[in-house]
Amino acid sequence: MAPNDVRFELQEIDFDFVKPIWHEFLWPNRKTPILPTSPIEFMGDYDKSLLKSQPHFYGVFLGGEWVGINSGFKTNFDGFRSRGLFVKKEYRRKGISQMLFRACERDAIKSKSKFLWSMPRKTAFPSYLKFGFMQTSDWIDEKYEFGPNCFVRKQIVDI
Repeated sequence: MAPNDVRFELQEIDFDFVKPIWHEFLWPNRKTPILPTSPIEFMGDYDKSLLKSQPHFYGVFLGGEWVGINSGFKTNFDGFRSRGLFVKKEYRRKGISQMLFRACERDAIKSKSKFLWSMPRKTAFPSYLKFGFMQTSDWIDEKYEFGPNCFVRKQIVDI
């Protein structure tokens, strides 16, 4: 198949599919349990009620094989969090993260959220900027297990 003929397919997936991928690739040897959502609120406060949020899970596939995953869920103060972005190394710089962000933004719009936010690592930061996220904090290295991270935010535009 010629490179221009590559067809990536976005699918809704579930936590049972995502969890082992997060465990192996995104958060290996994580000390805290991997849950469908997180209690971290935009800019770092904690709210355990976020653990009851209804998450959405997204996967991008090529020929039936997953190449990238992400999730999103409604948070407080009109926010919607993008969480758990991971794209296989050989598929990076091919627009996979942008597909996953668009799916997350679509669900943020459906939930009437006003902004999309996340906590990217430095290594993934350029893909967030490309999608239109703006950095809203300094880099944080001590507080979170897999840093350094920063907070980013993107105002929702109805698409």
